[in-house]
Amino acid sequence: MLETMVKNIVIVATEQDLCSRNIGHKLQEHFTPFKHESCPYPTLKKDNAILVWHPNDLVLDISDLNKYFDPEIYIFPFRHLGKGLPRLTVHPAGNFRLPQPDSKVPYRGEPHKLAYVHPGYMKLALQHLDKLNKERELGYNVSYEVTHHTPTELKAPVMFLEIGDTEQHHNDEKAVQAITDTVLYLINAEPKQSKNCLALGGDHYAERFTRRGLEEEFAFGHFIPYFTFPDVTPEVIELALDKTIGGVQCAMLDRKAQGSEADRQKILAVLEKRGIELIKLSK
Repeated sequence: MLETMVKNIVIVATEQDLCSRNIGHKLQEHFTPFKHESCPYPTLKKDNAILVWHPNDLVLDISDLNKYFDPEIYIFPFRHLGKGLPRLTVHPAGNFRLPQPDSKVPYRGEPHKLAYVHPGYMKLALQHLDKLNKERELGYNVSYEVTHHTPTELKAPVMFLEIGDTEQHHNDEKAVQAITDTVLYLINAEPKQSKNCLALGGDHYAERFTRRGLEEEFAFGHFIPYFTFPDVTPEVIELALDKTIGGVQCAMLDRKAQGSEADRQKILAVLEKRGIELIKLSK
């Protein structure tokens, strides 16, 4: 379906995160400071976009932004932590898991809470990052990531653009510039006609969905990886569908990592009830 053009964008950066700080400072070279009528934080403006410097870690408490902004989308430049590979990633926010007894819970977010997601803009971001990575020979892995961590309480769609996996990568000027240029591109870009899709199965980096997002008509919204299937309920699946801007026209199941039959069936029952087409990828 055809997404409507975004009327305004809010980009949120923080000094609390090295990667966000690096990208934010690079971005503000293209923005002009201005005094927002109600937001107490430093704000800058370019065309239809506002850059906000928030004092908190972006994946903790930033719900106060709801008081000051009503954008079409929030973009969060941020760090990615992993096993040491160079990565440029795009992902929505949320938590399909039930409570987990570990120290990551504050970052993981409340169980079964999801942010709004804008598949068209995530697709544009993924494609532009991939284009820059190839043209500039950056040598990074460009991919979606599955839905994870906060914030989930904002009233507009949330998209993270991240550099990983290490501090060396977070300080890589070429990677920082690639994210910066992608954000600048998104400010005046318009998503093309696409087919909004819920991703089911697969691992954290959603390789098979990434390939289809880059090369085919599909624009992915929320991603439910196979390892969350035991925790997923019909209610949170409904939530993933309802919080997708433009609705969901299909779901795609990665049969290489698809969980148990019982877990799959509780998901597929919701899709059938909602009349959503199911596409099964080969094993």
